[in-house]
Amino acid sequence: DGATDDSVALQACIDYFNVIKLSNKTYITNQLIIPSFKNIIGDGKNSIIKANPAMELTNGYLIRTKDGGSGIRISNLKIICGNTSNENDYKIGGIGLISTANANNDQWDTRNIIENVEILNCHAASIYVGTYQRENKIQNCFISNTTNNGINCQGTDNMINGCTVAGSHLSGIMLQGNNRLSNTKLFGCCRSEVTKNLYALDIFGSKC
Repeated sequence: DGATDDSVALQACIDYFNVIKLSNKTYITNQLIIPSFKNIIGDGKNSIIKANPAMELTNGYLIRTKDGGSGIRISNLKIICGNTSNENDYKIGGIGLISTANANNDQWDTRNIIENVEILNCHAASIYVGTYQRENKIQNCFISNTTNNGINCQGTDNMINGCTVAGSHLSGIMLQGNNRLSNTKLFGCCRSEVTKNLYALDIFGSKC
């Protein structure tokens, strides 16, 4: 109903089912943890996952993979991480693809897909791709209003295609390493007084 905390019910569905289809409603939730090989599929922009207004401010992510998560698809939905009218009410980042180093200080190709997702009003990055996340696809996403980066991609061999990033305080997209970027629009980035002279697209590292 857009007011009830759906965290427990939604997390239970994610843990039990491999395909989770969201209807045209607003789901109020705290952080959701996504194990490998799960599909979260909305019915368009009226399928909304929204941060619980009562949650504490955090640099985490509203939707994040279980450590080392792979084979995950998140598609056709909207994520809202705070109140549009007040940046002080931005609670959390959007989607975090998280992996820590394994014994070989590396990670197999994780091949997660984020597609046709709109992400609004984030405190941390709207999409974060961790260092040991590889071969992921971020495509046809619209990102607006974040006090951090729109997309922060620390992993390698990832693809960003057909996205729009607008209204980030820091760089719209930050890339480190051997990643691919195409058909993507950035505007209104680095818009805080402190960061206005930075770059909308920030590419760094020894393998760019």
